[in-house]
Amino acid sequence: MQDHPTATPGDELMQHFEDLADPRRQSGRFQYPLQELLLTALCAVAAGAEDWVDVSEWGEFKLEWLRRFLPFEQGIASHDTFSRVFAMLDSVRFEACFRSWMAQICPSLAQEHIAIDGKTLRGSRTADGALHLVTAWHCGKGVTLGQIRTQAKSNEITAIPELLAGLDLRGATVTMDAMGCQKAIVQQLVDEGAGYIIGVKNNQPTLAQAVQGLLEQAPAKADGRTWHEHSETDKGHGRIETRRCVVCHDLSAIAPVLQDWPGVRSVVLVQSTRQPVRSGRFGPRSTEQAPEPSWRYVRIHAPLLDTPTQPVNPLKPA
Repeated sequence: MQDHPTATPGDELMQHFEDLADPRRQSGRFQYPLQELLLTALCAVAAGAEDWVDVSEWGEFKLEWLRRFLPFEQGIASHDTFSRVFAMLDSVRFEACFRSWMAQICPSLAQEHIAIDGKTLRGSRTADGALHLVTAWHCGKGVTLGQIRTQAKSNEITAIPELLAGLDLRGATVTMDAMGCQKAIVQQLVDEGAGYIIGVKNNQPTLAQAVQGLLEQAPAKADGRTWHEHSETDKGHGRIETRRCVVCHDLSAIAPVLQDWPGVRSVVLVQSTRQPVRSGRFGPRSTEQAPEPSWRYVRIHAPLLDTPTQPVNPLKPA
């Protein structure tokens, strides 16, 4: 039996999950205590594990390290045990515990980039449909701040406000794809003191047409006052890619369209030219920054938004 210290750094993490009930029947001692399953899973996922097989294998590889925090008298559970126990956990309570832990790791989100994105989990499809998760991702620390489950991508519109409500977004910049381009969501971000950069597509046709029409008037060379421009060229993966970011701060021409969209102070066009693929994205934002900061946010979030053959139009209020 391994010696187990009375107080360890792992205790601080586990304290956030002490209110999470073990769903297994209380029939005495379990072979694998819930705290050991939680500690293994949380650390493994943070290290890049993508499924329960990965979690179990990571635990076996790091068993001696894990025993610095908890006894692990029976070693590491099988992937089937992880899958079975986590499927029985109270997901609402687990989410609350997880957010409590993340709030300690990231006590303030001011000046941070938070990406909101929805993904359908591979292998989760059942007769009732596939499981869809809407996630808040801290781009600086590389951690998930919270998740909301939905049964369809169309339900992201209702899940996003719930997810945002659980975060202290004061001073943060939030990016989303066009699914989040909703007046109520934008108002919520403004009310919470967050900036935002949001993609716009034809789910908001009037706004999309107005923004696209304005950005199509961009001069060949930015004047540095109303229009700003920044470009980068990268070589890699057997191709050359040039990215151009154009920002317009004079929104007077589309002011009537923007009156129901609080906080919009500029619109942005991001074009990517690859050989031989070309794509473009445009949108509004809520700050009057030069294009370099805007480009940083769009570029980090872009892999979550589109592929080279599927252009996205980011609308940027932030």
